[in-house]
Amino acid sequence: MRSKNDTIPTSYANPAFDDEPTGGKLSSGPSPIGSNVFIVKQDHGNRNRLHAEPFRLEPVTRQSIGRSIIRGVRSLWATRQTEKDLGKNKDLYVKTTLRELFIYLVFIVILCIITFGMTSTKTFYFTTGLRTIFTTQQASGAGSQPAFDDIASFEDFWTVLKDPIFNGLYTEKWYNGYNLTQDQYGYVLFENKILGLPRLRQLRVTNDSCTVHKKFQKTIEECYASYSTSKEDHSSYGTPDTNLTKDAWYYQTSAQLHGSSSSGLISRYGGGGFVHDMSITRDEAKAELQNLYDNLWLDRGTRVVFLDFTVYNANINLFCQIKLTVEFPASGGAVASKSFATVKLIRRYVYDCIFGLCTTWLFIICFTLFRIILGDFNFDAILEAHRILGPIFFLTYVFFVFFVLLNMFLAIINDTYSEVKSDLSTQKSEFELGDFFKRSYEKMLERLNVKRDRIIDIQDALKNADVNKDGVIEFGEWRRDLKARGYTDVEIENVFSRYDIDGDRILRDAEQLHFKADLTALENNLETDINNLRKESNASKPANGLGAGESDNGNRVTYDEFAILVRRIDRMEYSIGNIVSRIDDVLTKLEVLEKSKIKRREALTRILNNISEDTHLSRDDRHERLEKMIRNELEGNSSERQTPIQSLLTDTPDTHATSYYQSQTSLRQGQDEKDRSRPSTGKKKDQY
Repeated sequence: MRSKNDTIPTSYANPAFDDEPTGGKLSSGPSPIGSNVFIVKQDHGNRNRLHAEPFRLEPVTRQSIGRSIIRGVRSLWATRQTEKDLGKNKDLYVKTTLRELFIYLVFIVILCIITFGMTSTKTFYFTTGLRTIFTTQQASGAGSQPAFDDIASFEDFWTVLKDPIFNGLYTEKWYNGYNLTQDQYGYVLFENKILGLPRLRQLRVTNDSCTVHKKFQKTIEECYASYSTSKEDHSSYGTPDTNLTKDAWYYQTSAQLHGSSSSGLISRYGGGGFVHDMSITRDEAKAELQNLYDNLWLDRGTRVVFLDFTVYNANINLFCQIKLTVEFPASGGAVASKSFATVKLIRRYVYDCIFGLCTTWLFIICFTLFRIILGDFNFDAILEAHRILGPIFFLTYVFFVFFVLLNMFLAIINDTYSEVKSDLSTQKSEFELGDFFKRSYEKMLERLNVKRDRIIDIQDALKNADVNKDGVIEFGEWRRDLKARGYTDVEIENVFSRYDIDGDRILRDAEQLHFKADLTALENNLETDINNLRKESNASKPANGLGAGESDNGNRVTYDEFAILVRRIDRMEYSIGNIVSRIDDVLTKLEVLEKSKIKRREALTRILNNISEDTHLSRDDRHERLEKMIRNELEGNSSERQTPIQSLLTDTPDTHATSYYQSQTSLRQGQDEKDRSRPSTGKKKDQY
């Protein structure tokens, strides 16, 4: 039972039609009353009366799932630049700023990880050294010899492959001529271990992949088109009987080679082909290359040759996957390209020796000096270390720290604190986080109270609707009761049809019990939520112990009544603002109208001046010219001739011009009659 003075107004709204979230975790469950919004007030007899809340009586709208998703994504990525009127809503301004800060920090962290995680100067120099040995070094011999980047023919390819590339892959002697040991074989530049075997792979096209014109078919018997997967040659060729390179003359699919397609400068190539894996030793690899060269492994059908191998440098823990590509287009010649992919595939989570040693000694030094500041030191040990420099160092350090650094540090802090405090006292804070969270809590509690009050409001309506006391509530009784309380037909129908299960327009006992049970359950859940929120806010209450909804004496109103009054004042201010804006629009249009009148007056004056100045024209010519100038003036300003305000307050400019034209015509006719009635006495001027 509520006491007489316990006047907590309650109201309820269906969450399905309430777009504003409460900001807290509420009890779940369907709303029993649809989109109705009610407020309970007490009359002079201390009886609860149900009143409609005007600003909540809105038409029922339903939003699609797609629109909700779009609105959620937009709220996540909203910024202060994309949102309007943030300066008027402090809560939204703070939320947007905090969200921007969080997203920016996440972006910076991810960017730093991606940028610096796999990049170092070691990677650059490692790649540069390998690129120099395999692509920029020229072949040995008299005259100008090609490098890999200079390959332009089959001959250049074999020259570069058998000299700089081969020497880079197979090193068997030191710079002084000493032979390498067995465990030193298979290194590039003595530091980079070759993983596996270097692989040569070529792709070919068939002889009949293109058609020769009939006039040249007797002369040109072979035709090799540009590369495509449909024209790729899979048949064996050459001399596969040799033991050195027997696998190089048979086609292998990409599934057999576990390969993938790759792109060159001219085309994209499949993962299969004719493959030869070079041997480990230098002599065997040299013999294999010579065998391929002698038996014409590359011919007119060859369209691309790949040389793939991978090296690993254990000193810097980096891998480099190298792909040297030479394409032989159908137009002739050769096009070389290369790819060096340096990655760090093995992560070693150990400290570098030098870095770890430096940081360790730095920690020991700083910790020892900190102990001296605290007075925990051994002066005898300092004296034993050096009889003169030890005491000098100790006294100098203590004097400098305590009498110079410490005092200067405190002075800087005090001065800075004073400046910041002075600035804060004169500067309006844009980020009122404390007030923001406090207002959020108050709004949450207020909304819970409003929902509870609405439930009580509906319960009171159920008790009073049965006027004839027959135990059932007919729709007419329900409508009459709620109409008297100020509700619309849409809301009344929505509430009634929700619990009128059989559709007979009567709420019987079972339906009323169901209605009341839903209201009671929802009221209990809201009471629990309100109590939990008030328990959490006990620490932030004033010292006098007064809560948000309690009063200290009979002359004060409750917090909920004050909140309702504030909402109504806000609505009134909003309405006044709309009225002021409309008045401004009317004044603006009136000003435009006044300017238009002045403009018309100036135009008419200009027309009169032009007609008066032209005295050599005849009367008919002046009449025609006046007519033409007025018509041109009206047509040139046709876009300004009619506005809603002009049509209501004054005549259109066309009316003014037409009236003026008619008056001038009458004046001219009268003047003509006077001239004809009296003799001419000389040169006259026409009056207009």
